[in-house]
Amino acid sequence: MYNLIFLNLLMVRKKFYSAFYLFLQDISKTINQLLKTIKWEYFQLLWAMPVQ
Repeated sequence: MYNLIFLNLLMVRKKFYSAFYLFLQDISKTINQLLKTIKWEYFQLLWAMPVQ
């Protein structure tokens, strides 16, 4: 009985961790995309600036 409860807790925890991991991966992907976009726009701005 106790073992069953423990196993269930482990499974729930495993599911929670995998969901959390996927969530983190998603966030890092989004941040990477944002950084790439920002870098690109910054580069374009620099490119458009007249050389002093």
